Amino acid sequence: MHSSRIFLTFHTLLFEILGEPAQNATGYKFTSVEVKEKAFRFDGIFMADSAEKPIYFVEVQFQPKPDFYWELIAEINIYLNQFKPVQDWQDFGFAQSSSSSFICETEFRCGRINCLSTIMD
Repeated sequence: MHSSRIFLTFHTLLFEILGEPAQNATGYKFTSVEVKEKAFRFDGIFMADSAEKPIYFVEVQFQPKPDFYWELIAEINIYLNQFKPVQDWQDFGFAQSSSSSFICETEFRCGRINCLSTIMD
């Protein structure tokens, strides 16, 4: 909490550090939020036998679930935080929407995250 006092005292500091005008802080309220982890279990992880190969996370959802993608990203981030793998990773989320199937794919390579969505009939 001590470090957050800086931003409570100097409300515009973040925007100044970002090189944005101090008035861009208008409309923002600085707050501290506690985030609790819930338990997640992957449908599958393809673990590579070397650091040169990516890890593949696989998740399948056959019932419509509005938060599917958000939970998948949270699940991956918790895994990355706990295990800190050195290799690139990619996820494949297969889910059923109301009338067709779609595939969510996210990949992390060399510091970039790319997101793709494909709708399949």
